[in-house]
Amino acid sequence: MMLYLFAAFLLFIFSSCQKDDLTVDSPPSDGEDSTQYIYSGDGSTIIPAAKGNYWVYVDSAFDDSTVSVQFDTLLITGCDTLNNTKVWLPTYDSYVSFYLQPNFYLRNDSVFIMGATNLPNSYMEQLRFIPPPPDTVWYNVWFGDVGTNAWCIKKDEIFATPASNFNGYGYYSIRADLRKWDIVIIVPEVGIVGFFSVQEDSNGQEVYLRKIRLVSYHIERRTN
Repeated sequence: MMLYLFAAFLLFIFSSCQKDDLTVDSPPSDGEDSTQYIYSGDGSTIIPAAKGNYWVYVDSAFDDSTVSVQFDTLLITGCDTLNNTKVWLPTYDSYVSFYLQPNFYLRNDSVFIMGATNLPNSYMEQLRFIPPPPDTVWYNVWFGDVGTNAWCIKKDEIFATPASNFNGYGYYSIRADLRKWDIVIIVPEVGIVGFFSVQEDSNGQEVYLRKIRLVSYHIERRTN
């Protein structure tokens, strides 16, 4: 009973959230260099992978003046070995997939996603949420069905969620026409703590299509 009351309370809180509570930096142009595109490179695990680890999110979708809110969960259910590499099996609800697809796997050491090909027992590695080298653009990232680029921008300010207040890293994944992009906020050793889908309207104003924030999480242990 208390769980349902808590969920209803969170639903009320987030359904009344305004759309302008996050400052969004416009995506840089192709070839633009900046010292802000850096990563600490301290070797910490970006998304901790262990059976039983889970992350619960509140998912808010915006359609004109309408706001719909639901709760989604990302759960690691077990592990397997593919291409002589230990991988972890994530399951997820609804939009909380963060670009994951069926038959995709998380490789913990470098946060790769390994997806099955059309050939039996054959897999390909696809980058997801990996910091690029300092001051470089991360090329050939898939945004839906469009190939594009991404930028890793280190964020030093506080990112607030119902779970906690975090310092995080912003990842821009930009559609080819630069009119729509996603922002993924990741905290090393915690995982994905926020996700925002943003679109530029006909007046050049940034409009939120979706906001996802971490509500709670559980980390069983640190794995190498």
